[in-house]
Formats: sequence, structure tokens, C-alpha cells
Amino acid sequence: MHPSQVSATSPAELLALWLADALLATRLRWTLAVPLLAVPILHPSLKIGTEGRRPRPGEADWPRLCCLAYARAAAAACDLGADFARRAEKLNSVAPNCAPRAPAP
Repeated sequence: MHPSQVSATSPAELLALWLADALLATRLRWTLAVPLLAVPILHPSLKIGTEGRRPRPGEADWPRLCCLAYARAAAAACDLGADFARRAEKLNSVAPNCAPRAPAP
């Protein structure tokens, strides 16, 4: 995500997106809110119409945009989880070779 895309969002809108994530976390009984909505909702592929802008809260396409943004965030989380699993597997395979050696007498 390019910083210029993030700065195009007002502080009030960022707060609203964060609150939406907090509400989702509460409903799912997560212990912490995860910022899922704010970054993917700004992705260029989610812009609509001939003018290429994204819907704002209260517009007809807003619920659809939120669903697409959460889907994009979930896909990114799955990709990240798979990457972590690959890295953990690699670390586990080399861990026996990295055991501390006893100091020489």
C-alpha cells in the first residue's frame, strides 16, 4: 500500500474503520482487535464507477466494499500464515544443527 493512498483517508474515517475492526473482534470474542479493514479498503482494485473512487459510508456500495475488504484481509492473513508455517518448518529442520556445543576443556 502506497502512503499516498492512506493519507487520502480522513482521521475520522480511519477511526470508524478501526472501530469496525474492534466490533468484529468483540463479536468473534477475540482478545484483541486486529486492523483488518483500514488497509485493504484503500486498495485500488476496490474502486468502482467511471470516476474510479471508492464508496463512502452510507452509500449503496459501502457494505459490498467492506465485505470485499475483509475478504482481501482474510486472504492476506492466510498467505502470511502459510509463509510463517514455511519459515517455521525451515527453522525446525535446521534447529538440531544449531544446538549449543559444550565448551572445550
